[in-house]
Amino acid sequence: MNKLRKPINAFTFVLLIIGLVACGSTEQPSIDLTLLPEDIGQTGDGLLKENLEAIRLAYDLPAISAMIIKGNEILEIDVTGFRDANLSDEVTINDRLHIGSLTKSMTATVAARLVEQGVISFQSTVSEIFPELIGAIKPIYEQVTLAELLSSTSGLRRDLPGTWGKEWKNRAEPLIELRQEWTRKMFNTSPATDRGKHLYSNGGYTIAGHMLERATGIVWEDLIEDELFTPLDMNNTGFGPPNWDESSVQPSGHYYSNGSWHARKPSNGEYIPFVLGPAGTVNADLNSLAKYLMAHLAGVRGNDNIISANTYQILHQAVDADYAMGWGTFNVPWTSEKILTHGGSNTFWLAEWMIIPEGNIAVMVIINAAGDNASQATGKVIGTLIDRYGATQ
Repeated sequence: MNKLRKPINAFTFVLLIIGLVACGSTEQPSIDLTLLPEDIGQTGDGLLKENLEAIRLAYDLPAISAMIIKGNEILEIDVTGFRDANLSDEVTINDRLHIGSLTKSMTATVAARLVEQGVISFQSTVSEIFPELIGAIKPIYEQVTLAELLSSTSGLRRDLPGTWGKEWKNRAEPLIELRQEWTRKMFNTSPATDRGKHLYSNGGYTIAGHMLERATGIVWEDLIEDELFTPLDMNNTGFGPPNWDESSVQPSGHYYSNGSWHARKPSNGEYIPFVLGPAGTVNADLNSLAKYLMAHLAGVRGNDNIISANTYQILHQAVDADYAMGWGTFNVPWTSEKILTHGGSNTFWLAEWMIIPEGNIAVMVIINAAGDNASQATGKVIGTLIDRYGATQ
């Protein structure tokens, strides 16, 4: 029997690392599993959208977007639902979607490109890149390396106090200057764990991105465009909420309150501060994200593309607590095969992707809401995508 046809407890695949913040609203709509079909069909039968809509209705969510990739081909891709839960404007395949902390592996990939170019090293230290901080930060951090920041083993806490307040929003200074301020303040907080031990850190990734800025003199947003989006032809991308320009027709994130979903409005300050870009501000359409997943899927299988297979191996190698550089790793229950996965959430979006090297497949799910319903629906969609594919084997 093909291993991918073995029954899947899909929810076990959803990594508990879900991104910039840990959870959404505790209030959630009721779930009606009777709306789910008994027969989910198989890849290529044209019924993916029907399956996604059934899951969306069962878990009462605004919209779901999903795809499955094999090699360099998108096998299935579709969307269902609404950009704003209270309007009739339906999501489309070309809409940009907020991916939260899935951005982290992108920052690590940009770092890898620069390492291969000789611009920086994974072993470059804080004191080497920021000599002006020697004596101005806690000494324990001076020898922290880029690799430790990318694997969240620097000892840093998860976030800087006040991250989500007004202090880091609506600032007029250039982002490089803001990230320099962030770096200094973060390195003056007390360690949250021992160096070498994994502790998921948005702050560490923000500093890693700033190390790349200092090494190149280029703001991270332009670096990721030059070193990742352009080489991979990811031509429908952005930063921050997709609906940052509220006059545009892009999906909103949502929160649940008083019995209904409500669209998040950037004009109300409901967004991640842009200083945190390297940790989680990218948005992109599914086709652009497919190109990125294809590159990593090929890389984990030993192929060169925008970086070498050897460098992909560094990015994908777990350091502590099964965490690599922007990827979590774990074994498929019925095999020793390693899976790569990660989640991203900012309390009003939820995204998850997964690479299964043995099957040469990757899956992705993005929901424009967060919380328990979105988490359970994500697991259900992943299981549905994999089981539909397995039915064809």
